[in-house]
Amino acid sequence: MNRFNAKQPYPARVDSWDWVNDPWQLNPPNMSSVRNVINGKTNGATAVGFKRRPIYAPFIERDLRIGNELYLQLSGHISDGDSVKVINDGTVWPTNVEFAAVADPLRYNPAIHVNQEGYMPSYPKKAMVGYYLGNLGEMAIPTNTFFLVNVQSGATVYQGNLTLRRDTGYTYPVVPYQHVYQADFSAFTTAGQYRLFVPGMGGSMPFRIDEGVAMAFARTYALGLFHQRSGFNGDNCFVRERGESEQPTANCATTYQRGSPALSIRESRTGKCFRRPFRGRRLQPGHSKCRAANPHPHVCGGFVARSRGAG
Repeated sequence: MNRFNAKQPYPARVDSWDWVNDPWQLNPPNMSSVRNVINGKTNGATAVGFKRRPIYAPFIERDLRIGNELYLQLSGHISDGDSVKVINDGTVWPTNVEFAAVADPLRYNPAIHVNQEGYMPSYPKKAMVGYYLGNLGEMAIPTNTFFLVNVQSGATVYQGNLTLRRDTGYTYPVVPYQHVYQADFSAFTTAGQYRLFVPGMGGSMPFRIDEGVAMAFARTYALGLFHQRSGFNGDNCFVRERGESEQPTANCATTYQRGSPALSIRESRTGKCFRRPFRGRRLQPGHSKCRAANPHPHVCGGFVARSRGAG
């Protein structure tokens, strides 16, 4: 179960689910009022785990958001298609907050880690399966089998075995990453969009296998270096992404193609160029800095480029 909350500056505490004391010890709540209902029948919990992590912490102004995850290890089995609901009497969370889900076989599971940038067909293709459950330690993986499922058709296109991949080199009292499994599907080379499915756990985020993956990654990386590290005055002719203003510059003529035939994404612009820095600070189109940074203020689009770092 996930819940997001906030925290004001020290010595204030989190505004809900405050179950960790100052020596960083877990004080779990009284779970006697919590009921786990599977298809209308109550199922007991044999263990309770808790983990929290900061998920949002902007630099300019304080707005700390914290992600809290409460884990219940049930005594019974949850089958595909089962309806699961966790309720309480208001002691642990308000009664108007409902935690409910249906056990879809392909439900998203954050324990299944794929490369969301995608994979090249003829290059190695590996994914990891594992998850940290706070004070419960690492998740036990219920199977050693995985499948690749085509996103469009739902058909299973590949099957393989998970292999244990323990990490090494740690000197902690509790050694991490000892229950992480690897899914190697390098032998599968057919282009398309897929999800990695582990029986009893669900599926990964969608990803592509495609020859255009490397080009898309390289282009994004190059644009990041250009717009943030080059120190170059990024005039409109060199900033090739659409901005808020769709008006082309008067003195810029270029042809730009984005994507690849394999991805079925092709876009050509001849005689048009648009200003949108990879990373910028928002200004009004008539702002003096906007005019100074852009010789064509009618296409400034409300942005001014950062030439170096975060300056």
